[in-house]
Amino acid sequence: VSPSTEDCVGRCKAHFGVPKKRKLGCCIVCRALVCNSCRTTRKVTVDVAPDSVVQQTRCCICLLCMRYAKQTSATEFAAREMAMARARSKRALSTETSEYIL
Repeated sequence: VSPSTEDCVGRCKAHFGVPKKRKLGCCIVCRALVCNSCRTTRKVTVDVAPDSVVQQTRCCICLLCMRYAKQTSATEFAAREMAMARARSKRALSTETSEYIL
């Protein structure tokens, strides 16, 4: 894939050029770009404040992650998401470290 184009990760596998990127959403779970027909918007708990008030926000989720979440226990899904977050964090740290080495 060239840097100027993106593909939808959903079932349609649509190919989008730069002008259409604004019509794509980013899945909060897998961080992939998805078109309108391959995603859904759901309220997701993003934080529980110290006073026990639950804070929710509407987020874009690709249908592949949504299906996986429905078929998987909440504990297993959360463990997978945390592992992905740790991997992203390690990549970010290694990028920062390599910048200092150069």
